[in-house]
Amino acid sequence: TTGATNQLYNTGLTTNVSSPIVTIASAYFSYGNRALVSINKTTFTKDWEFTMSGANITDNPMYIASSTSATNPRFFAGGVDGVYAVNDSGSQVWKLAVTSPITAVTYDTAVASRTYATTQDGRVLGLKVSDGTQLWSTKVASASVPVSRPEIYQDVLFVNADKEVRALAGED
Repeated sequence: TTGATNQLYNTGLTTNVSSPIVTIASAYFSYGNRALVSINKTTFTKDWEFTMSGANITDNPMYIASSTSATNPRFFAGGVDGVYAVNDSGSQVWKLAVTSPITAVTYDTAVASRTYATTQDGRVLGLKVSDGTQLWSTKVASASVPVSRPEIYQDVLFVNADKEVRALAGED
């Protein structure tokens, strides 16, 4: 590889775009806290776009995570009004409504039945991948303090909040 640009997909947007998630056939990204887009890696054309409901309150991209299941891939997106699970065809599988905007989502590859999200009001949420059921919620920071995206190691979630690294049990 030379680092030269081989292909380009121009979003035509004036808003920030997230880092992509790349699979065998597609690249996925989000923009403006409101949409998840699938781009065909061969043709660099848009396969689909999933638009979330709710107001766009920020110019920052929403956080996205993905499951690695070959038979049931999902993308998890956090927005102003909730956490969304979207399948690889761009259809909503479920939504968990929240009262505080989602600031980050992550997927537990070791325990494929869970995904996690953080909220603007300082909470970490544990969610069931299959239907979005909230398994637990833990307050780790005040509303004015951002909580980092949870990182997972051996069923323990690590987050940075209020100038502290916190470890949370990821189990149900």
